[in-house]
Amino acid sequence: MRVINVNAFLERERQFQKLWGKPNLEVFEYHDDTNKDYCILSHRWGHEVCCREMVELANMGNRREIRKRDGYQKILRACERTKDDGFRWLWVDTCCIDDRSSSEVSEAINSMFHWYKNSQRCYAYLHDTTLFPAKADNDNFKAFNGWPEWFSRGWTLQELIAPKDLQFLNKDRKYIGDKQSLASVLEKITRVPSSVLRDGLSSYHPSAAQVMSWAADRRTTRTEDRAYSLMGLLDVNTPMLYGERKKAFQRLQLEVIRTSNDQTIFAWDPEGKTRRGSSVLADDPELFKDCHDVVQIQPKEFNSEMLSVWSSSLTAATNTMPTIPNDQGLHVFTIANAGIQIWLPVVPYYGCPSVFQAALACRKGNSMMPITIDLASFGSNHYRYVGAIGKPQPLPEYQQLYLACRDDARHDFTFEVDDSMISGFTRCSTFPLIKDVVSSNNRFVLTLSTTNPLVIVVYTDNSNGCFAVAFGYCFGQEWVHVVCEQQDEPSVDHYARKVHARMYNLGAAYAQRMAQAHFSGEDEPCFAKHWHLPKSIWATNVICGSRGRQGGCEVSIDVVRCTGCCSGRLEPPLTNPRLVTPLYNAANPSVHFSCNTPTAARREFNKLR
Repeated sequence: MRVINVNAFLERERQFQKLWGKPNLEVFEYHDDTNKDYCILSHRWGHEVCCREMVELANMGNRREIRKRDGYQKILRACERTKDDGFRWLWVDTCCIDDRSSSEVSEAINSMFHWYKNSQRCYAYLHDTTLFPAKADNDNFKAFNGWPEWFSRGWTLQELIAPKDLQFLNKDRKYIGDKQSLASVLEKITRVPSSVLRDGLSSYHPSAAQVMSWAADRRTTRTEDRAYSLMGLLDVNTPMLYGERKKAFQRLQLEVIRTSNDQTIFAWDPEGKTRRGSSVLADDPELFKDCHDVVQIQPKEFNSEMLSVWSSSLTAATNTMPTIPNDQGLHVFTIANAGIQIWLPVVPYYGCPSVFQAALACRKGNSMMPITIDLASFGSNHYRYVGAIGKPQPLPEYQQLYLACRDDARHDFTFEVDDSMISGFTRCSTFPLIKDVVSSNNRFVLTLSTTNPLVIVVYTDNSNGCFAVAFGYCFGQEWVHVVCEQQDEPSVDHYARKVHARMYNLGAAYAQRMAQAHFSGEDEPCFAKHWHLPKSIWATNVICGSRGRQGGCEVSIDVVRCTGCCSGRLEPPLTNPRLVTPLYNAANPSVHFSCNTPTAARREFNKLR
C-alpha cells in the first residue's frame, strides 16, 4: 500500500512556507499493511488533492491554490496529529490511490477493509459539527437522518467497524470522543451492535442480512459502491465493474452464496412491505432494513424445529408424521446456469398451485419460528413473490428448487385497451386507481410495473350485471383474465378489491398459461377469452393481439350476444374483423374456432385447455 511519510510531508510543507526553491522530497512510500504502524483518515470527500498532484506539487504552477484546498489542509492536519501521536505513516484514500490505474483502484477497494482493520489508529473527521451529537438533530442534519453526514455515507460503515482504535475529530480537527467510549451512542445512530463496535465482527458473527441492514440507510455517489463498500464486511471479493449499476449488488449477493450457506441472504423484506415479484436477490441494501435481528439457524436445529412445527399441525389434520430427509446437502446451495439450486421445505397456498411458502434456516429476534418467504414457480424457476394472499396448506415437503437469480424483465409494461365497441356496459371502476391515458383512437392505456403488477377494470350495465378484466404483469410476462360472476358486493369498488385479492396469487399461473400461447405472425392474436355473463344471453370477448405502438400489448374487449349460451359452435360477430376469436367457456372448457383460424393457433390454444 502507498502511504504518506509524515515527516517528509511536513518538511516539504515547511520548505513551501519558507519559499525555499522547489522541494523535491518524496512524500510517498510503499509498505505492507501487516508490518507497519500507520494511521488512517476517514472523512467525507470535498475538494480533494489527488495522487498525481501530491507527487508533482513542487513543479506545479498552481501549487499555491492546491495547498489552500480543504482536501490538502485535511491531510496536513492529519499528518500533524499522526506525528503528535507518535506514528510515522498515514494513509488517506484521496491521494494514496492513483485513480488513473484501474488495477490499483480495484486492489485498494478489495483491500480497504483490511487496511482500516490493521491500522494503529483511525481518525474520523466530522466536518460539520463541533461536539459529538448525543441525540438526533434534524434542524442541522435534516438531510442525513439527524446526524452528521459522515454517518450517512456507505464507505464509512466499514471505516467505523474495522479499526480497533477510532477517534472522532470535529470540524476544527479537535478530539471529541472515540469508538469505545461512544459505543452505545453509535449503536443508536448506526444500528450496529455495541459489541461489534467494541470487539469487532469476529466476536459477534453477524448474518449477511444483519450486515446489509446496517447499510440500508446509507448512500454512495456511485450506485455500484453500495455493493463494493460491503465486500470487506461480508468477507468476499469481486471485480470492479463501474457502469453495471444495481447488478453490482446482485453480484455481491452471489459471492456471499458461493462462500457460505447463510440463508438470511434470501430473507430481505421480512415484513412484506414491498409487493413485487422478482428474482430471489434483493435490488438494494435498503430491502434489508428490517433484518437487523435476523440470525442464522444451524441445520440440525432447523430440522428439529421444522419437525416440531409440522408434527403439531399434521398429526391433528392427517394423523401422519412428516419425513425430513438427511441433513446432507439440504443446507448447501450452489449457483448453476438454471439458477440457485437449493433444498427448501415448501407448502403451496390453497387454490393457488403456483405460489408456495418456503421456510428458511433463519429466525428474527427471539422468535423460535423460522422466517418464511413466498415463492412462485414460473417456467423452470422459482421467483420471490411478495404479497401473497390466503393461507398455506398444512402439508409441507422438502423440494429441490432452482431459485431465479436474474431479473431481466422490463420494469414496466403497457396494455393498450380498446373497449370502444362495448354496448350496454360502462367502465366504472379501476383498482388500484391509476390514471388512464386516452389516445386519439379512443383507447386507454394501463401501465403496470413490478411494484404494481395487477389492475382490475370493472364494467357494469343498468341491471346490476357486471364483469371484471384483470390485467397482470408477472416475471416479465403479461396476462389477462376475465371474471364473470354474480355481483353481491355493496359497491363496484368493493367488487374490484375482491377480484384483485383473488387474482393476486394467481398471477404466476395465468402468466405461465399465457406464455404458452405462441401464435405465428405479428398480427395474429396471442390469447383470447370468451366468458358467459351469468343469468344473461351475453358473453365477454377479450382478445390480446399484437404489440402496440408503445411496445405493450393491444387488448380488445367486447360484449356480444351469446346465441347458443356457450354450448355448441358459436361464431359471434367480431368487432375487429382482423382478429379471429377462439371461444372459451368456463363451465364447458372446450375451445371453438371459426373456419379461418390458423392451424398453428388451433394447436397452441388446445394446450391451454
